[in-house]
Amino acid sequence: FGFPQHVGPSAAERVAYLLSIGLTSVQAAWVLEYLNEHGPAFKQMNVPEKLTALICALHSKSWFQVEGSTTFGVTAAGGRQGCKLGASIFNCCYALALVQLISALSAEGIVTRLHYQSSPFWCADEGTACDQDILDVAFVDDLGIVLFATSPKLIFRAINILLTHLQRVFTDHLMKINYAKGKTEGLLLLRGHGTVAAWDSLRMPDGSYGIQIPGMHETYLTLVDWYKHLGCPIQSNQSNMRYVRQRAQPATGAYAPLASKVQSVWFRADRHAPEEFVQTVTA
Repeated sequence: FGFPQHVGPSAAERVAYLLSIGLTSVQAAWVLEYLNEHGPAFKQMNVPEKLTALICALHSKSWFQVEGSTTFGVTAAGGRQGCKLGASIFNCCYALALVQLISALSAEGIVTRLHYQSSPFWCADEGTACDQDILDVAFVDDLGIVLFATSPKLIFRAINILLTHLQRVFTDHLMKINYAKGKTEGLLLLRGHGTVAAWDSLRMPDGSYGIQIPGMHETYLTLVDWYKHLGCPIQSNQSNMRYVRQRAQPATGAYAPLASKVQSVWFRADRHAPEEFVQTVTA
């Protein structure tokens, strides 16, 4: 929603404010240029000006105080703790980065195009042919991107372009990607001529596999053979075993104590108290 109300309209005042909240001079210059060219996120989304001003007032110099203290703290950056609009504000900022990323990748031809009929599947011949570009799937702050190519050489070219634009766009929007293991990971399927050599080129000193992030020294995208996204594990070998184990573990944890109780009562009922077993099963 733009700059806080206490920040003046001049470029010098706005740059000074951006520097005061921790941005570098390069980042501050980019943010100012972006806002001058595109405007704030709410303006781009046609949010009414009065509503934008109201939300801005809630986040301008917001303060908090600890019970029993005579002093109070003022929030310099970020959202208000517990703000009900926090998720929407985050999504607005995140959407701008994703739109810019999609635009950059589409210009490079890094996109998956699906062909389908406009009519339902049971009368496919009656519709018209349509094309739909598919690039990413986002869920809150999780982002999934899929790439296809006809050879290992072409898929590595596409991955390099993707990682270059991903790092640049997120850095421009002051977002940091955590490339640690277990955070940002990739699944890679290679087939055909050159597959073995391609995998050998990705082997890291610790025996795992990874792809170096362009422009970042000793920073890698870790490659894994399975990943849990949106609650459902997927495996590169197309096996469902991880999913089966995920469903079986909570079921076993729930039924095992009950089965143990019933079996122990059954054992005692054979010798001592058959009525106790009947009461337990009935209950």
